[in-house]
Order: sequence, then C-alpha cells, then structure tokens
Amino acid sequence: MDWKLAAMKRIDLSFNRMNGTIPKSIGQLTELTQLYLDSNPWEGVISEMHFSNLYQSGTFLITLITQKTVSPFSSETLMDPFNLKYVDVSNCHVYPKFPTWLRTQKRLKKITLRNVGISDTIPKGFWKMDIWWLDLSKNQLHGKLPLSFNVAWLFLGNNLFSGPIPLKIGKLLSLKVLDVSSNLLNGSVPSSISKLKDLYVINLSNNHLSGNIPKNWNGLDELQVLDLSKNKLYGGIPSWMCSVSSLSSLKLSANNLSRELSSSLQNYTGLYFLDLGKNRFSGEMPKWIGERMTSLGQLRLRGNLLTGDIPEKLCWLSYLHILDLTHNNLSGFRLL
Repeated sequence: MDWKLAAMKRIDLSFNRMNGTIPKSIGQLTELTQLYLDSNPWEGVISEMHFSNLYQSGTFLITLITQKTVSPFSSETLMDPFNLKYVDVSNCHVYPKFPTWLRTQKRLKKITLRNVGISDTIPKGFWKMDIWWLDLSKNQLHGKLPLSFNVAWLFLGNNLFSGPIPLKIGKLLSLKVLDVSSNLLNGSVPSSISKLKDLYVINLSNNHLSGNIPKNWNGLDELQVLDLSKNKLYGGIPSWMCSVSSLSSLKLSANNLSRELSSSLQNYTGLYFLDLGKNRFSGEMPKWIGERMTSLGQLRLRGNLLTGDIPEKLCWLSYLHILDLTHNNLSGFRLL
C-alpha cells in the first residue's frame, strides 16, 4: 500500500475483515497519533519497520481475532523511543519473552497485552513506569505477584503467579480493580486490602488461598463485585461483608465456608448475584431472602447442608431468573 496521506493523524480500521499482512509503509505516516487495527484477521509479523517513523504516535491498538501466524513486536530490536501512551495487543502471538521495548516508553499510561503467549517473569524495572491501567491476563507469566503503586486497574488473571498476596498491597491506594484470579496464589487473604478505599472490584477466585475471610475489611464503601470463589477459605461470612450496601455481586462458592447463613445478609438489598454454592452452610433456608433481597437475579446455594422447606417467599423475587438449590437436604414440594 502506497501511503500519500502525509497529514494523517488517526486511522481506525477495526472490526472489519481486513486480512493479509499489515503494510510496513504505514510507518511513513509521520503525523500519525492514533492507530486502531483491532478485530481483523491479520497475518504475518509486526516488527520495528512498521513504526520506524512514528515517534509522535499517541495511541497504538491492535487486537487480532484469529490465532494465525501474527507475531506483534516479535523483534527484540524494537527499542526506538516511541512516544506511545496506550498499547492494546490481544489474542495473538507475541514473542514469548516480556517485550523489552516497553522499557523505553516514557509516556505509557495504559498497557494491554492480553492472551498473547508471553511466558516469562515481569522485569523489576517495568514497575518504575507510571501506568494507571495494566492488563496482562491470559498469559503464562510466573513468579511472585508483582505490584505497582500507581496502577488503578490491575488485571493479572489466568497466569501462573505463585506465592502469597503481598501485604504491601495495602499501599496501592489508587487501585480500583484488582483481578488476580486463576493463578497459583496461596496463603491468607491480606487484611491490608481494607486500606484500598476506592476498590470496586476484587477478584481473587480460583487460587489456593486459605484461612478465614478477613474480619476487618471495613470501609470498602465503593465495592461492587467481590469474588473469592474456588479457594480453600473456611469459617463464616464476616459481619462487615453484610454492611457494604454498594455490593451487587458476591461469589464465595467452592470453599469450605460453614455455619448458618447470617441474618445480616439481608442488608444486601441491592445485591443481584449471590453464589454461596459448594460450601458447608447449614440450617434452614431463611425466609428473609425473599422478603428483603428483592433485587436478586441469581441465587446459587447448591452443594451445602441446608435443611427444611423451600420458603414460599422466594416467589416474591420478581427479578430472579436463576435459582440453584441442588444437592442440599431441603424438603417439601411447594414453591409456587
């Protein structure tokens, strides 16, 4: 392709059926500040030749929808000091080592390298960058869980990080989203997370975390989603958890939690999704679920030790579309 659009600043070819290789001549557009090539079935290799003259580029985004031979930034020589602010590369093959060219970026604020086949540790120097969004999920990154004190949105799920969650996580005061799900993390859930007052998503699911759910996570007034499922947690549901009025989704399934369902759960009047399945909760199924938790759309209590009749007041839940009570000791036959 012969580019003669010398004044071009923004190109958006996303969500089309563009195929073949991305032309190297795109690097001739020296005024380009935004380049969107995502969601196309590109093939071939992307190297430093594609960006040889794009020193002022502000945004680079490429998301490939097919697992073909594309290898973005495969060259280890891609070290020129581009002025990138945003990089989004997803669903394609990247050089298996962590991209060294990222260290040369002085203005980067948002990095997404999601499902790109990186199998490496994250270099220590990487955390000196002032990044507010970092998504490295669905790779094979390993080692201890890394932390950056400036990041606000942190997505490290579906990797191979191991060891405990660092206690100093409580120093990430800008953090709004914490997703370290589906790793190999162990140890207890740090109580220092309670210091992160701006958090609205916590996802620690599918790890090997053990112990009690912290009793002193007070003050998480912005929290909307909490997922601690598929771990080895035991004990009951702490009282603070039932006082977070902003919570819309609570998932504690597939743990070893026990005791009766706390009556303080009825304070979740705005809760839409509640999953306490595959635990050891006992006692009768409370009537107040149908009386107070009127926003419930999904209620999953399967695989517990609940007894007694199914409360008729569950019929009051007008938004409920999924009800799973299988594998308990419930009796009676009237629900409607």
